[in-house]
This record gives sequence, structure tokens and C-alpha cells, in this order.
Amino acid sequence: MHGEDWRSDDDRKIDLELENKALELDLKLQGATFRVESDIDPELENSFLNYVKDFEELDKLPKVKLTSLFPPGFTFPPADELTREELENKLDDILDILEEHNIYLELANDVPDDVVYTYLAHDYILREDTFPDNNIGINHIISGCTGWCPDCFQREYCEVCRENWTKKELERERLKGGTEENP
Repeated sequence: MHGEDWRSDDDRKIDLELENKALELDLKLQGATFRVESDIDPELENSFLNYVKDFEELDKLPKVKLTSLFPPGFTFPPADELTREELENKLDDILDILEEHNIYLELANDVPDDVVYTYLAHDYILREDTFPDNNIGINHIISGCTGWCPDCFQREYCEVCRENWTKKELERERLKGGTEENP
């Protein structure tokens, strides 16, 4: 009977607590910053620490261009060349492919499909950016937000923008040509 664990529950808990302490120290030595509650269940803490470890190691994974995630021959025609149904289908296909690779979209509410498609297909996917070839379950969220509302494609639909910028301020910054780095 190989592989059976004859340790008591208390021994397994102590071993897990020691493993957690070693993981926590190793992560902090690598520069990770996080806080673990002192009264957390050791199994939950272990899951959290392993997630942090996986996240910290994303930069070590091979990089892929987003376009490489799509099948050969997959095209990104301009939104104005697609019917409403074609646009919806194309956007669904893009989102499905991205989700297969743990990449998710979280934009402001009510952004129209043509605006979402144009942003994803032409302003995001076709850029030469690379992403970690992530098969370890870490999600990447595309929010479309840089924090600089005057240049944002979703400013008309964004509650945060409406709460922090008047239309006059937005227009003034856009005309000025300011950026987040150089207002």
C-alpha cells in the first residue's frame, strides 16, 4: 500500500503550516507583497500562496502575440464592413478564443458592440503586444482603462469618467492633446 498518508490530521496541519511559512518567506524574498491573515485556514492559505507564486512567475513564461491565439485565416475586418449579426458573431468568436487563454474583457457598461469590437480587434489584438502563454489559470483582464479619461474609447459610457470629468474638461484636454504622462 504505497502512497498512503499515515500521518495524523494534526501532523498534516503542522506540515502544511510549515510549507505555508516557507512559501510566504520565499515569495517575500522575491519581492512579492501581500498580507495573510493570521487566523486563516492552512489549506486556504496554501491555495492563496500558490496562486501568488504562479502570478509572480508569469513573467518567466514564454510570451505569445495575441494574434497567434487565433486560428490561421481568422480575420479582423473593420466594424463598418460587417452586418450587425456578423459583428456579434465575430465579437463572440474573439471573446471565446480569448477566454480559452484566460483573457477576459471587463469594460464599462453599455459600450456598443462596434466600439468593443474595434477596440479589441484593431486597438488591442493587432498591436504587437505579447502575453505570457498562460496555462496555469491566472486570468488577465482587459479593462481598456488607462486611467486617463480624455483619450479613452469608452469615456462616453464610463461612470468613473462621468463622476470625475465634466464634458468641458474632457474636450479641453482632448483639444490640448494632453496625455496621462504629459497633461
